Amino acid sequence: HNLMESVILFDEAQSLPSNLAVPTLAALSHLSVAYRASVVFATATQPAFDTLHEQVKKHAIQGWQPLEAVPEHPALFVALERVTVRWPEAGEKRAWAQLAAQLRDTEQALVVVNLKRHALALLNELSGTEGVFHLSTNLCAEHRRVVLNRVRKQLKYGRPCRLISTQCVEAGVDLDFPFVYRALAPLEAIAQAAGRCNREGRLKEKGNVIVFEPNEESNWRRRYPTHSYYQAAEVTRTLLIQHGELDINDPALFREY
Repeated sequence: HNLMESVILFDEAQSLPSNLAVPTLAALSHLSVAYRASVVFATATQPAFDTLHEQVKKHAIQGWQPLEAVPEHPALFVALERVTVRWPEAGEKRAWAQLAAQLRDTEQALVVVNLKRHALALLNELSGTEGVFHLSTNLCAEHRRVVLNRVRKQLKYGRPCRLISTQCVEAGVDLDFPFVYRALAPLEAIAQAAGRCNREGRLKEKGNVIVFEPNEESNWRRRYPTHSYYQAAEVTRTLLIQHGELDINDPALFREY
């Protein structure tokens, strides 16, 4: 009853698990029709949930046909473009020692990897390097807050700051780095990581986002946290092969993805 005639806001809507998409959308559609609720999905990487309309319709009479709240959004993406993305060449892989060497030559950089084990491997390679910080869910929420406050202070005063993180930095974390390195991942994860690069648009030039593929074993369990995450990353790889490079500021690309 508390949801009746309310506005239900989902921030970072791309994080809705794909296996739960249809039943979740059906429940929300029912709330919209029967209880006059308004459902708002907010994200810079909007999933094409409308393609599930027929499947949702089997469970909720209205199906899923959302209205675009900001119809001119392609122009806004262009106007707010703040980064240049460099994609890996086919077959190009990067060892942790190689990445660590590049980070030593970069005063301020964020690295987002797919597994805690990968973060640890890179941290070990950076042993003795000034201004190295770590974020993952191995830290409790309070400890992550402490790390983020220290990182923001380093960035603000132009001090060395190399943050090695898992995906926990990608949503709802306000950081602004000139360089972001992102391990190959689902397209929306790469775009979210890029949102931590030149976030405030203060750089004279665009920020730099470098997508890389870790030199890890081919088994997906050694490279990705879940099988669905691996599948989404492979879709990104397929699009990259088809297009040569990907424009994360193109909403049509995300719809195709």
